[in-house]
Amino acid sequence: MNIKTSKNISGIGLAAFTVASALFLSGCGNGAGAPNSSEPEPTASSSQQESSMDQEKLLDLSERLTDSLGTSLGQTWISDGKLHVSTTDESKVSEIEAAGAVPHVVDYSAADLNEAITKVMEWQGSLEGPLKTAIHGYYMNPDDGGLTLMVDVGQFESIEKLFNEQKPIGDIPVTLKKSAGPASPAMMTKP
Repeated sequence: MNIKTSKNISGIGLAAFTVASALFLSGCGNGAGAPNSSEPEPTASSSQQESSMDQEKLLDLSERLTDSLGTSLGQTWISDGKLHVSTTDESKVSEIEAAGAVPHVVDYSAADLNEAITKVMEWQGSLEGPLKTAIHGYYMNPDDGGLTLMVDVGQFESIEKLFNEQKPIGDIPVTLKKSAGPASPAMMTKP
């Protein structure tokens, strides 16, 4: 199993980017520490407007590629002003490039990774005591095409050891990161 541990969060997932963009576009934080001036403040600079339009175009492109790639889609994310798209089907690389995005070929699709998250939650739910609430969050990791698990600092070594021994998601790459977040039991929703 490919398990990495880290203290830093790298790569921006599309969902995180969308939330950050929404906060930015909503003007969250405007006025805090604003200088006193008799000149009227512009509502948005031209570079901010261009950036917002670029982000909208990238999000639209993400939706189109998500639809066209279907089950071969890994994930999409925006980094350095470019849309990145991962796929499990190497024949889709030219389609991704032609659309203006940066392609990445990965071993696991979005469906595979969502299934792996379900398995992690089931595994976590089977643990005893504080380990049952030691994993605070899960997300797809664009850096390695696997998952990142946010693990309680006090239970980190125990979860790491058990995860290595029991391999609840097989060979899917996993990065464990220390988290001071709130304890959260695994919650399963069955169809």
